Amino acid sequence: MGLNWKELKPRLSEWGVFHNRPVGCVELKEAAAGERVLITEREPKAFLVAFFTALTRGCEIFLASPDWNRRRFEYLLRLIRPHYIQGPRPFQVPHEVREMIGKRLDQPAVMIPTGGTTGEIRYTIHTWETLCVAARSFNSFHGGEAINSCCMLPLYHVSGLMQVVRSLVSGGRIQFLDYHSILRCEFPEISPEGQFISLVPTQLIRLMRDELILDWLRQFSCILLGGSPAKEKLLQAARDEELPLSPCYGLTESGALVTMLERKDFLAGEIGVGRSLPHAQVFIREPTGLPARPGTIGRIIIKSDALFQGYYPEVTDFSEDGFATEDEGYFDENGFLHIVRRLDKAINTGGEKVNPDHVEKVLMETGQFSEVLVTGAPDPEWGEQVVAIYVPRVPSEKPAQSVVRNAMGLNLNAHEIPKQWIKLSEIPVNSLGKPDIDEILKDDGSYG
Repeated sequence: MGLNWKELKPRLSEWGVFHNRPVGCVELKEAAAGERVLITEREPKAFLVAFFTALTRGCEIFLASPDWNRRRFEYLLRLIRPHYIQGPRPFQVPHEVREMIGKRLDQPAVMIPTGGTTGEIRYTIHTWETLCVAARSFNSFHGGEAINSCCMLPLYHVSGLMQVVRSLVSGGRIQFLDYHSILRCEFPEISPEGQFISLVPTQLIRLMRDELILDWLRQFSCILLGGSPAKEKLLQAARDEELPLSPCYGLTESGALVTMLERKDFLAGEIGVGRSLPHAQVFIREPTGLPARPGTIGRIIIKSDALFQGYYPEVTDFSEDGFATEDEGYFDENGFLHIVRRLDKAINTGGEKVNPDHVEKVLMETGQFSEVLVTGAPDPEWGEQVVAIYVPRVPSEKPAQSVVRNAMGLNLNAHEIPKQWIKLSEIPVNSLGKPDIDEILKDDGSYG
């Protein structure tokens, strides 16, 4: 099923999307099929105007955060070479039309950013149809009724974008909320009854600190919780408060959710992230390559018509073998999926991935350290926090804070900057010759 613009435009108009067309979208109406459009709009309705204008023109769409730093933005320009940039950017970009690159797809593509293990953003190649497959499955799982949503997540992120798609294709409505306003107990006029809302664990932790917000959250039909694994302490606290929570599992590569623990099961005391949604096959593969039995930990594999089609600009076919995630988990006897750990080195802090190798490289290039080890440490609010363990280049001197902070400001995004610093005279190793992280994190050294 392609993009039925005649059907979707009236729904978007009902949402008030076209009341104020942002500057630049008139120009987008002249974009040719296959031209590349980079969207950095912060305001949700401006984002949607740009997104659907580009989509109906047959453009290749790239989503980005308006808050990414100059280094990352320059990387995107080299990777994408966009014909149009819709939204703010950290510096003035000359308008140039560059030659086409990458393999063309059969229909307009939507490139959604994801953190990887390379230190740079990667773009997952989706289409309107892959996103709709996931949205229709979610709708079917919930009885086929219209999905009404309250969205507090950024639309450049798959979790925010899919809230829009679910409501749109099901004939529902969506309301965009400001997270910080909710923290101040400034609630919208619309009732949360019958509404879905998506949160990451860090948001839920903060929202649960206020009784008025707890009363507001209890009224939702369902609170989808994803982005990063939630601690059992948080889940039990939410259960004690009788929040209609639905822990989920999904990836940018899978068009967001592939499993959900239904809220009735959560409130009954079940744990894990639930069973597969109708459109997805999720299974566990042992290191031998064989399917794992219930209770056996292995790599999580996903097969689905909603899977991405590769990392831009390379197109990959996952239809036969499925997509091998970087997560390990297991299914219990009831068929509920449990996430155990990551296979790669990525640190997940507040739903954002951080590649420790990249942070180490930036710090070492300052010339202020003889050794740097970046790792993740458990954090009750963020899931994990980024920790830098270091040996100063000159043992008797402190690293030059201005040099280090300048390098981090230029080369790291806010979530990549270490929140804890541990100074050592040398980095200890275990019996295998590897850094002894557990022993190191017993220290409480600080920097600056």
